[in-house]
Amino acid sequence: MLRVLLTILIPLLLPTLVYVGYLVLTGRRAAVGRGGEPAADVPWVWLLAAGIGLMAAFLVSLALLGGHGTDSLYIPAHVGPDGQTVPARVIPADQLPREAAPAEDAAPQ
Repeated sequence: MLRVLLTILIPLLLPTLVYVGYLVLTGRRAAVGRGGEPAADVPWVWLLAAGIGLMAAFLVSLALLGGHGTDSLYIPAHVGPDGQTVPARVIPADQLPREAAPAEDAAPQ
C-alpha cells in the first residue's frame, strides 16, 4: 500500500495540493458558492497533466533505481516443509553459490 501511495497517489495529487496551497496563501478560493473563483476556471487539464508527468517520473526512477540486477535470483513465496509460508526473497548475484549462478555463455531456451 505504501508503494501505491508513493508512486501513484502522491504524484497525482501533489500538483492539486500545491495549487490549493497557492490559492490559500494568496487569499483566493476555488470553491463554487463561496464567492470566489468558479471551479470551471481552475486549470484542471494542467493539474492532471502535471500529476501524470510526476507519476511517470516516479515510475521511471523506481524502475531505474530500485530493485535488483537482472542476474539476481528471485525465489517466490512458497509453503515450507513445516506448512508455514516462506516469504519471497531476492538473492543478489554476488551472494549466489557458484553452481546456482546463471551461466553467462548459455543460450536462452
